[in-house]
Amino acid sequence: MYYKFLIWTKECFLTKKGNDIFVNIVEEHRENNLENEIRERKKQRVYFKPKEIGFLVKMIFKSIIKIKGMNIIHGNILPY
Repeated sequence: MYYKFLIWTKECFLTKKGNDIFVNIVEEHRENNLENEIRERKKQRVYFKPKEIGFLVKMIFKSIIKIKGMNIIHGNILPY
């Protein structure tokens, strides 16, 4: 599955101290938002599956309902 997270693994290696072996994972913060995700997927021709689109739409509507319940009005979301 193609997903980008808030962090991504930059490097992974093993080190040994005495008889112990350690797995070292170097991660880096990744700024991501839906707009960047859409652009990146389009560029790599890895498109959203219908289930992923449904999940995103559901989360957008839940967010709108949540901010409306908190009496927050966003300039692009008009109250009805």
